[in-house]
Amino acid sequence: MLFGSNFRGKIFQVIEALDYGDAVSNQAVALDGIFKEMKFESVIYSQWYHPSVEALRSNLDELDPSDEDIVLLHYACYTGYTFPYVQKLRCTKVCIYHNITPHTFFQPGTEVYELCLKGREQLREVVRDCHYFWGDSSFNLQEIIEMGASADTCSLVPIVVRRPTTQGTGAALTDREPGAWVFLGRIAANKGHGTLLEFFHETRVENPLLAQSLYIVGNYNESDPCYQALKAQIDRLNLFGCVTITGKVSDAEVANYLARASVYVSMSEHEGFGVPLIEAAFYDLPVVALRNTAVSETMGPDALLGDSAAEL
Repeated sequence: MLFGSNFRGKIFQVIEALDYGDAVSNQAVALDGIFKEMKFESVIYSQWYHPSVEALRSNLDELDPSDEDIVLLHYACYTGYTFPYVQKLRCTKVCIYHNITPHTFFQPGTEVYELCLKGREQLREVVRDCHYFWGDSSFNLQEIIEMGASADTCSLVPIVVRRPTTQGTGAALTDREPGAWVFLGRIAANKGHGTLLEFFHETRVENPLLAQSLYIVGNYNESDPCYQALKAQIDRLNLFGCVTITGKVSDAEVANYLARASVYVSMSEHEGFGVPLIEAAFYDLPVVALRNTAVSETMGPDALLGDSAAEL
């Protein structure tokens, strides 16, 4: 085990930006709590942070581990600060790989295209310089192994998704908003929002009662081509008034959408884990999704998965 009975060092997590509401940041915070419950000394270090989580982290330039300590590097895209900083450290280094969205999903020349491409190139250095690797899914670990990591240095450590403490999350479907669909995820090409809209529209044409409203819950950039295309598609399909794009919302608002919807629908084409799939299930919300990447692994053998909208 990495944390054996003789381990007397400290555990430091490193993340480029600690935010609220995203899976990678939530995992860092959850692990920090688990380590402290296990009586380890644990600190999260980041270069950037959202003000709401400032108290949970320290500045990256304050990280100075001894050779007895362990540094966990969260890696999900190109990092201009954290990995170069970790490269110089003399201690045990563990890469927690959350997967990088293939750059081919995005328009060449855009910032996200360049970041994902550079991240994939930088990942080779990460594999070379880290000693151990944790993956949210076997799908993620397979990518690391294909990059040259030895399988015996890889461990499956799924995302921690805590059950909601709010009472009444398992409302009966008859008490929910009829025909209400919901999807959680930032607006990005790999998340399949365009396919989701088409699926919603086709279902609405066939049986309006089954597709009365669609809530797209997640962050977006108004200048992003993907967001602009989505807005144009809503107009083209005459779905104005039926589709709500919320932008980034609080955890309480996310819970509200999951508690009121009738079905969670994901047409995402690339997931390294898929946290909202589990969150929706905690609300007794039926989940249907495309069977791809890590989705089938996260959802399990009895999930409502399909290879196309028609099958779903």
